[in-house]
Amino acid sequence: MKFKLVLLAILIFATVDAFTQSANKMKEAVSARDYESAVNYAVDAVKENPKDVEILLLAGDVFIEMDRLNEAYDAYQKAYNSDKKNINALNKYGRALSMSGKHNEAIEFLIEGVKKNQKDQSVYLELANAYLRTDSLNRAEMLITQARELDKKSPAAFIALGDLYLRQRVFELARMNFEEALLLDDKNVDARVKLAIAYFRLGNQETDQELMNELYNRSLDEWNKITQQDPNNARAFYEQGRLLFFGGQYGNAAKSLNNFVILRPSGSLGRWYLAQSLEKIGACDSAIKHLDIVAGEIDSVRKQANYLKALCLFDTKQYDKAVKQFEFISQDTALPAIDIQRWGQAHLLLDDTLKALEIWEKAVEVDPEASCRIMNQMGILYQKLKIYDKSIAVLNKRINVGACTDEYQHIVYYYLGLSHIQSGDAQGAIEPLQKSIEANNEFLFSRISLADAFASLENFNAADSIFKSTIEIAKGDTANNGFVLTQAYSKLAGMYLDMKKFNEVAKIAEDWAKVYENEPFAYLYAAIAYHNLSNGKLACTNYRKVLKLDPKNASASKNLKSLEDAGQCQ
Repeated sequence: MKFKLVLLAILIFATVDAFTQSANKMKEAVSARDYESAVNYAVDAVKENPKDVEILLLAGDVFIEMDRLNEAYDAYQKAYNSDKKNINALNKYGRALSMSGKHNEAIEFLIEGVKKNQKDQSVYLELANAYLRTDSLNRAEMLITQARELDKKSPAAFIALGDLYLRQRVFELARMNFEEALLLDDKNVDARVKLAIAYFRLGNQETDQELMNELYNRSLDEWNKITQQDPNNARAFYEQGRLLFFGGQYGNAAKSLNNFVILRPSGSLGRWYLAQSLEKIGACDSAIKHLDIVAGEIDSVRKQANYLKALCLFDTKQYDKAVKQFEFISQDTALPAIDIQRWGQAHLLLDDTLKALEIWEKAVEVDPEASCRIMNQMGILYQKLKIYDKSIAVLNKRINVGACTDEYQHIVYYYLGLSHIQSGDAQGAIEPLQKSIEANNEFLFSRISLADAFASLENFNAADSIFKSTIEIAKGDTANNGFVLTQAYSKLAGMYLDMKKFNEVAKIAEDWAKVYENEPFAYLYAAIAYHNLSNGKLACTNYRKVLKLDPKNASASKNLKSLEDAGQCQ
């Protein structure tokens, strides 16, 4: 019998110890500000201690900190039901009702609480906060005034009044009340957090840049005091980061939110603000991992997180992953033209030109006015791939989009004309090339291509006139027009060579050599012309000049030897 009693006692003590173990670990974790661990212990502590008011209230606080409102509501309700005279339980249960959206029930409950506890300031303030959540500002103000009369040295009343002014957007009065609260209790974290918010809001309202910066700096100073006072205060880092994020100060927001995520890895919403801040400041390499986590944790922002990930993969030059991500998000997200262009650009940078063009066609279809630059590039790429019909089509489309008319219009007409020439439609090239010259008469390549078009149509007089006028214009700046001059001389000489007008070829070549005395092709054309005119002496002279400038020129070497062997160089 004694053995049974001893065994029963052991079992009872073991059970009691098990019940207190979770609660004690929860308390230890809260003391260390380790709410990630505390919340797990809180779940068991509530189950094991369903009538222990102290433990239930602490568990509720942990759940609130971790944004688990339903569990907080249950814990506070159990605490209140266990001891309806406990003011702390009454206030927190009323708060949970209000935060859960049960506003009428919360207000009725707290009104009864005020009636039963007419000397307790905290119940008045809790009811005032419930009214604030429903924007019943006049009623809230009346209750705060009554509460302050009960204890004029309580910081809580000043904090409540500051909250009221924040809600009314009277930020200067809010600031004053939070400062009053801190004069009464300089370690009151809630008052300091709200003072930092008030300074930030005042800064947002300010138009004077110097004063705005001063107010922002004061806000940051208050946040720094909070984190120095309590470096593990994840909630403070979150509130600071969130405020900075919505204020557009993404660099500072990222610093605060990164601290929050370190302290609170499960804080998905804070991580989401962090990821967006990092993307905004160009720190995409750091943002990607957070975007992956957020996409898996918050259904409501999954699409946007995946979208930002695609942009970040592109920005970090991970083009193989970027194209897959763009393909993935395009299945359920209507991408703007600018992002479809990025998608195509990623394919181009992976040397998949045809796929890039296929994607860019979608961008043009979605928003042609936002795709002017891409249509230029498409026209050029199609031309290089010898897909001339598509080059002509996309360049014509670009020309017909009014919003695309810009300083590059002459380039568009030029490539359009070039595609017509290369497709064998010289006649179709004339009008766009003439328009290119009209748009910018200093762009000499259009003149050369126009001359080419006339030459292809055997209108040699027109071609001759355009080539020669281009040469005269280009001579005005030989340093910058070297390539144009070489092209014009070469094409004009080549045209007359094909026509077997060797005297003309010789004249053109000699003029060319005067402009560029170290250009071997000028002497080569001259040599060929004189060779065909049976003027061996001048032919040999010019072949030798070619070989002096270009010793490996096989044509000059072969022809010179032929003339020398025949004794025609004398």
